[in-house]
Amino acid sequence: MKKTFTLFSLLLVSLVLNAQNVNIPDAIFKNALLKYHNIDTNNDKEIQITEAENYTGGFNITSLGIKSVSGIEAFKNITFLACQVNLIPSMDLSQNKKLTYISCYNNRLVSLTLPQTTSLTSLEASTNLITTLDLSFVPNLRTLRVDLNYLTALDISQNHLLETLDCNNNQLIALNSSPNSALKMLSCFTNQLPALNVAHFPALQFLNCGVNNLTALDLTANTNLYSLSCTQNQLTNLNVDTNVLLEYLDFRNNFIEAITVTQLPMLTTLACSQNKMKALDVSQNTKLTLLVCEDNSLTKLNMKNTNNHNVTYYDSRNNPDLTCIMVDNADFSTANWLNKDNTANFSEDCLYMNVTQETAAKLKLFPNPVKQKFTVQLNGEITAIEIYAQSGQLVKKGNSKTVDISSLPKGIYHVKVKTPTGTHSKNIIKE
Repeated sequence: MKKTFTLFSLLLVSLVLNAQNVNIPDAIFKNALLKYHNIDTNNDKEIQITEAENYTGGFNITSLGIKSVSGIEAFKNITFLACQVNLIPSMDLSQNKKLTYISCYNNRLVSLTLPQTTSLTSLEASTNLITTLDLSFVPNLRTLRVDLNYLTALDISQNHLLETLDCNNNQLIALNSSPNSALKMLSCFTNQLPALNVAHFPALQFLNCGVNNLTALDLTANTNLYSLSCTQNQLTNLNVDTNVLLEYLDFRNNFIEAITVTQLPMLTTLACSQNKMKALDVSQNTKLTLLVCEDNSLTKLNMKNTNNHNVTYYDSRNNPDLTCIMVDNADFSTANWLNKDNTANFSEDCLYMNVTQETAAKLKLFPNPVKQKFTVQLNGEITAIEIYAQSGQLVKKGNSKTVDISSLPKGIYHVKVKTPTGTHSKNIIKE
């Protein structure tokens, strides 16, 4: 009887002791925790609940092949968790309310439950399989990286301190936000967003919203913006009048017909290929070092900005109606900028740039088109008539109102008519 009681007592003690141990099913995870000498303080190769609760550090358990972090809920006082590059399919951190930093990218996460806490400031959960994520309980979050997941919606309306948001390469059709004066970086490219309200983010400095379904983009409130990429959308208009700090501007693959960039003195990179623009003036952009504007409908391009010698890349190909490109030095551009159509020439004075509706209305040339001779009609005395090729070269000069250009090749020529009171200009077509 006494022996039986003793055995029962030992069994009961064993059960009680086991009940006090944290259940950690994943052996790799458990072994990783046991290597932290200040966790298993009694060196029994187990982790008691009290030992888990007394631990106030963090876990760096990356690239170990861990498949589960079950048992982490017992570590209520850990402050950071780095478990990236493992095989974890789900993670419940609802009990870890003192976490300030979570890094769990490159796992197999389908489900991620965050704690209700004001401590968490950084979450990096990129490259997983997450479809939904509740951020409403972490109001002090400052950095959020959830790119390369399967999110269809993201609500950051409760995260007013968020400074960095990277949610590109998801399936987002909605990004819900509220006014946030802290957000400086927003990267949401390669989603399915039909609209994006960036007026909520007046401090925004970097925006990449390319490869979405945007039909409009209002940047009026974003006066601190220095980098903008909105490629491959459905934009027909882009106004950057208030974004005077812009250094990088990329709006390739849209349907934009015109843009004004002369008010952007800091601009170094302009990429506007595959749009519908007819004219582009970068004459005031004296820091410009890269311009790609191929596949448009350009007829006018003014690159004369005193900084051509610092340009590292230039491309204006596939603009068949662009015959003259105004530059600082025609010889330099001809020798160094090879990416242009054969029909286009560099010139230091593409005179068509100076044709205005007012002068064109006063001056008449007929017939136009012309095969041999044309007549100049303009009230008042004419002191000189000069004819320029599209390259800017002077090809004929005189003062007779009847001008014979039968010897000139077919093409478009610029006629400059000088009078005592000023100069008038108009183009004429030689057939």
